[in-house]
Amino acid sequence: MSSYLLLNKPKGVLTSTRGGAGRRTVLDFIPFALRPPDEPGQRWYSVGLLDGDSTGLVLLTDDGELARRLEHPKLGVLKEYRALCTGQAGDEQIQQLRAGMYLVNPAADGSKTTQRAAMESVRILKRQTDRTRGDRTLLAVTVREGEPREIRRMLARVGLKLRELERVAIGPLRGAGLKPGATKLLGKKDVERLRAAVLAL
Repeated sequence: MSSYLLLNKPKGVLTSTRGGAGRRTVLDFIPFALRPPDEPGQRWYSVGLLDGDSTGLVLLTDDGELARRLEHPKLGVLKEYRALCTGQAGDEQIQQLRAGMYLVNPAADGSKTTQRAAMESVRILKRQTDRTRGDRTLLAVTVREGEPREIRRMLARVGLKLRELERVAIGPLRGAGLKPGATKLLGKKDVERLRAAVLAL
């Protein structure tokens, strides 16, 4: 039987399941009871990449089929974020983000590819005026596809520097009350809602 965990990833933790230079990864947060030693063929998947500086929800599962469907570019579920930026975002910048843009991505062979990036929705939640720390804007951002650091790069293109990024929802799943570093074992109803979110697309 497959297991499904919702993790509130803390800052500095890698979402890669391969680890890196002794840094903690999301796999370190899987309860020992769900990781039987030396079980043949068992592999955990991380759904919803976040860079090390970003925080928020990541789905961990050993259900490879569902993980692939959730991450598929055409089937991927919506992911919602809170983005805190330097400065006060204006209407023109928000319109640019809604319209989408092309980003240049380096390929493994040294070449470069151009890919269109778009936000499903973006809206201003709060504008803060602070003469000491500088003005800030809190945005609600929703994307379906998403390359690593894509939101950060899109904001930079319109002149907004990202200070903090937190994922607050993956499809129908939200982590209300889930503290950083804590996990929640998903029940049958939660998993059915995830599957329905994919099938509905």
